[in-house]
Amino acid sequence: MSINSRDQFLLKGRPEIPSIQNTAKTLDHEVFQNKVLRPILKLQNTIFVSLFLDELRRKKQDFTTFNSEEKHKAIKRHLNTNSSLKQRFLGIVIGLFTNAEMDYYQLHMSAINKRIFSMLKIRLEHQLI
Repeated sequence: MSINSRDQFLLKGRPEIPSIQNTAKTLDHEVFQNKVLRPILKLQNTIFVSLFLDELRRKKQDFTTFNSEEKHKAIKRHLNTNSSLKQRFLGIVIGLFTNAEMDYYQLHMSAINKRIFSMLKIRLEHQLI
């Protein structure tokens, strides 16, 4: 598979998010978040939830017995301190970047990673609480 066909394949598989509106004033990182990260996170949502719940199961934590506050704390704690889980989440996102997106990511890795984990935290909270 050539680079162009791989990129085209990846782009075709991403869900459309009609509520996204970028303007001329939208910052580059925001455009990347809206055009790349949000669709990928939406596409991979069930994988993220499954991995998170499996991680809790492995740590012998019964998430279903947690109240809302405990669930918030567990999500935040795992996304802040569990480097193994964070790396798996990043791999799931980064693996779906096109070549151009990977180039942009490598130039702005720290800022993009912050956006990924911020969005992922919100997504997990909405799904699990």
